[in-house]
Amino acid sequence: MSGLRIDEVLQMAMQLEEAGMVFYETAARCCADARVADLCRQLSADEQDHLQTFGRMRSAPQQRPHRPLEPEEMRILQECLDDLVLPSPEEARRLAEAGTPADVLRTALRMEKDSVALYRRLAPCVNDAAALRTILEEEEAHVRDLGRMSREGLD
Repeated sequence: MSGLRIDEVLQMAMQLEEAGMVFYETAARCCADARVADLCRQLSADEQDHLQTFGRMRSAPQQRPHRPLEPEEMRILQECLDDLVLPSPEEARRLAEAGTPADVLRTALRMEKDSVALYRRLAPCVNDAAALRTILEEEEAHVRDLGRMSREGLD
């Protein structure tokens, strides 16, 4: 991971958000459980907002996208990225189409937890910490909502 730059990490975050958006859009169309489908529509809209925010962060001149990460930043992010499963949009679509409502909730919960872990590690590395904190809070709310729906069970 030598030479990893903030811009590259933000690009990974954008890929994660895009995969989530595609997953949720597909799940909303394919899911037989109306509550899960409604939640997926809401989550898809949130992921789209996050994708746009990361795009603005990457293009902001004050972000200095070409600044190499400090060694400690790189170590911390590497730990998180090693555990991150980054599905392509096509893989996310396939997972959503093939899954039962319970499968959709399990996959979504794993993806959201991965996002939270990455964004916590990314926070000290970006200039727009307020925007990242907002995204992180929304992702944590997604984890809570998905977990609650999973515990409540499905019809």
